[in-house]
Amino acid sequence: MENVSICVQALVDFIEREGQLFERSFMHSLRNRKYCTEFTNQIKDYQNEDGGWTRLDADYKGTVSSITCTIMALSKFNCLNLHNELYENTLKYLKNCQHEDGYWDESEEILKFNPPRWFYPNNINNRIWFTNGLTRYLISLGCTDSALLNKAKNYVKHFCTSDGIRGYIHNSWMGIVTYQNDEDSISKAIKERCMNRLYENCDGFECYNLLWALESLISLNLGLENKVVRKLWDLLNSCKQDEDGGFSTEAGTQHRVDLANRLLYTLLKLGIITPSEIKF
Repeated sequence: MENVSICVQALVDFIEREGQLFERSFMHSLRNRKYCTEFTNQIKDYQNEDGGWTRLDADYKGTVSSITCTIMALSKFNCLNLHNELYENTLKYLKNCQHEDGYWDESEEILKFNPPRWFYPNNINNRIWFTNGLTRYLISLGCTDSALLNKAKNYVKHFCTSDGIRGYIHNSWMGIVTYQNDEDSISKAIKERCMNRLYENCDGFECYNLLWALESLISLNLGLENKVVRKLWDLLNSCKQDEDGGFSTEAGTQHRVDLANRLLYTLLKLGIITPSEIKF
């Protein structure tokens, strides 16, 4: 039995109090899948006609479809294992906006909404993580479009380095999933280097990054017996819960509900709590 420092009920109450409708129904769906229809009906308002997504990342208030917000949408579908019309529309969007070289990038139109720098188009490091992040979730969701996936994976491979993948640390936990089924020498090297980089650098992670990393490793069916998962969990379990039941994050206060939902998901998938403990 794990010694858990997190008060689950306080976390649930925080989401119920501070979350938007789709965030609350996401949590309800973690308890019981009968709420997935409610979640789908509420989140569909964030999908544009082109199949892309907007406003799911608290840093972006624009109306133009965003690759970053699309990653957030796929992440939520992955957590709930949803394959519906919204997901199919997302796939169409990604097919239409994938560049010939295999990468995805934000549209220059989003700049008029003053997004933070990690949304900026025409930035190589951003392109790498946009492409790696989308590919990671498409693979986890069982996407069978090999042409789409292979183009993306080949693009990211160009940025293989001695410690994994160039750019943001996010590429470490994403790259492990992106190349999980590939056995060529470069893919094997990327997976090994990304895992090592994650293990060696996670001590300095804030709560949000610990959760993103755990989500990727959980998707590979790795549990607490894995040394990287164990280290990430121990670091997460040592994070201080705020008086309002949530957790602070460098990403900003508006991200705290998403963080709380990811924490509940992680607790469930690691077998630390059961769905019946999510009481609302």
